[in-house]
Amino acid sequence: MDPVGLETIEDWYQRYGSSVLLRCRQLLGQEAQAWDAMHQTFVRAIRYRHKYQGTGTPLGWLHSIAWRVCLDELRRRKRQACPGAELPREPGAVSTGDPESAVVAQRTVAWLMPRFREQIQQMVYLRYFDELEIDEIAQQMGVSVRTVERRLGHFLEKSRRLLGQEDSHGIA
Repeated sequence: MDPVGLETIEDWYQRYGSSVLLRCRQLLGQEAQAWDAMHQTFVRAIRYRHKYQGTGTPLGWLHSIAWRVCLDELRRRKRQACPGAELPREPGAVSTGDPESAVVAQRTVAWLMPRFREQIQQMVYLRYFDELEIDEIAQQMGVSVRTVERRLGHFLEKSRRLLGQEDSHGIA
C-alpha cells in the first residue's frame, strides 16, 4: 500500500472525525476532553501514518488510536484523582432504563476492564457497547474471526470467575 499522505489524513478527518469524537466521548464522558482526545488522535495519525498497513478500515485504525489516547487520559486521571472519584462512562450501561442497574453495570465494567489486556478491552467494547458483529471486529482490528471469538470467550469466562469470587466474599 502507498504511504498515507497528509491529504488522506485530512480527508479522514472530514469523513471520520465525528465518529472518532463520539468514541472519545463514550470513553471519557467529558466533552472538552473528548475534543482534545479526538484532535490528539489525528495528530498521532499524522505522526504514525507510515505504520498504517491498509489492513482493516481507516476508521478502525483511527478508533484504535483513539482508544489508546483515551486510555492514556483515563490513566492520567486515575493518577491525579482520589480512588473511585471518577469512573469511565461506558456507553450502553445506561440503556437499561433503571438508573440503579446502570450504576452497578458501570462500576462492574470499570472494575473488570483493567484486568484484561488492551486488545481484549477494545474487542469487548466493540462487541458489547458498539454492538459490532464478530467479523466486523476482526476486520476492524486486523485479526481472524477465531481470534476474536477466543478472546471474547476468555473475557466472559474470566469475568464470571472474578465476579463469582467477589460475590462469594460480599465485595461486588
